[in-house]
Amino acid sequence: MRFETSPLDIANGISKGLGKAAVVAKVFYLEKIASLNEIGQTDWTEADDSDAEEEEAAEEEFVLWDMSRPLEGNCKLEFLKFDSTIGKMVAWHSSAHILGQ
Repeated sequence: MRFETSPLDIANGISKGLGKAAVVAKVFYLEKIASLNEIGQTDWTEADDSDAEEEEAAEEEFVLWDMSRPLEGNCKLEFLKFDSTIGKMVAWHSSAHILGQ
């Protein structure tokens, strides 16, 4: 449901281990939503692994989404763990903000 379910809710529904291991969700919205234009998004597509499936996904527009932030529409999700390139970059970026505080 729009604005009620977060990626963390979905990950925990699949597996508690996935909910604990996922750093960020890669969200592919199936329909455009207004708030996506307001989100400052870094282009992480260049840092992604180069599997054929991931190259196809990189062609689609995606948003890196906080695991606890409610989703805003119909979408496909991919959960990224720390062992992925993007997962590491997100974790390090978030850690830098925490250290800066």
